[in-house]
Amino acid sequence: MATSRSMDELGRRIEILSGSLSRNLGKLIGSVITEVGKDIVPATPVDTGYARGNWRPSIAAPAESPISFLDATGAATISRIALVGLRYKVGDVFYLVNRAPYIGSLIAGSSPQAPVDFHIAAVRTGTKRAFATFQGKLITETPGA
Repeated sequence: MATSRSMDELGRRIEILSGSLSRNLGKLIGSVITEVGKDIVPATPVDTGYARGNWRPSIAAPAESPISFLDATGAATISRIALVGLRYKVGDVFYLVNRAPYIGSLIAGSSPQAPVDFHIAAVRTGTKRAFATFQGKLITETPGA
């Protein structure tokens, strides 16, 4: 029969594990966001850098309009995505949109620089890479770990 003391200990351990899972799940999703950004931006065909610069990360609501930001290398856009990934918390809704008016044509294969649906491959590979780094690390019994 379980004692009050053992039930208290079980409750304490469940609380620690729950907090650990929540923190680490937020870190995992933030890592997915960052890794997808590292793949999707350079995979975007480039002429002026307008399409690369229009990958817009946000939490809570998607960006509604394009920006006049040219990022031919993609470095600044990748950094912007990573910063949003660092802010992600469990329960947030993350958006990554591209409002360049011709992004649909690029995704459909209009440029020889990228295959059709390059964005899907970028999401897949970035997600796989993030999950690989977190394998076996989502739940720990160390408070604050």
